Amino acid sequence: MIVEFLGMPGSGKSTVMRQLFSDAPPAREDRYLLEEAALLMVARRKIDGIFRTPLRLLPDGLAMQVCPKLWWRSYKRSECQARFLARHGAALGAFTSSGIHAAMSTADRFRVIESFLETGAVREFLDDPQMADRIVLIGEGLVQKSFMFVDHSDVIVDTVDVVGYLEKIPLPDLVVHLRVSASVGYERMTGRASGLTQRLKATDAAATRRFMDNAARHLDLLSGWFARNQPDRMLTIDNQESAASAAAAIRARLAAP
Repeated sequence: MIVEFLGMPGSGKSTVMRQLFSDAPPAREDRYLLEEAALLMVARRKIDGIFRTPLRLLPDGLAMQVCPKLWWRSYKRSECQARFLARHGAALGAFTSSGIHAAMSTADRFRVIESFLETGAVREFLDDPQMADRIVLIGEGLVQKSFMFVDHSDVIVDTVDVVGYLEKIPLPDLVVHLRVSASVGYERMTGRASGLTQRLKATDAAATRRFMDNAARHLDLLSGWFARNQPDRMLTIDNQESAASAAAAIRARLAAP
């Protein structure tokens, strides 16, 4: 089962994921996997043969550190990326043919497209029977990557382009939308140790706030689309304050028949 988290910067995706994982009942610990752990589990069977043996021999903690580096150097990653594009490349086309793509700087285009392709490759790799009985928690999945349609410019995004993207990506089993106001997201983002996201580091405060306002409108669009087309795949949680209460709501949803 693939569970993706959705929200604007500062919505608490990473915090709630960690809370959910740490609160898992001991009897079900092996069912909850962060994306990095799932990648290692599958890589020990499916990554290039030259990398498979060391990943199997190394203890879990060290293997977890080494696996992302080997993944980036593997032929399997390139293969998964190509297979993902063959199946779902039209989703990228929805972005590259949009007005927001035309308005973006080349550097920002590079960042969002590179991130999309990497996310697609990992998703393709994790499409594996070994994951069937596990719950894989993904903080930056393909639904979140629809933020490539969000910019700090004044360009109006065509709803048709975003819908075209959503219709062409493989949807997760569940999207957890952590909803916060644009102002709360801004405060959390600017107050955290990692600071602004890469795309916002070179912008001024006004442009960053404009991005957050655009992000709020984008999330409304996504919520509306899921409500009309995939209502059972989205769980919306108000995450203004407590990560523990958000994690409890998610656990209840995952435990439901």
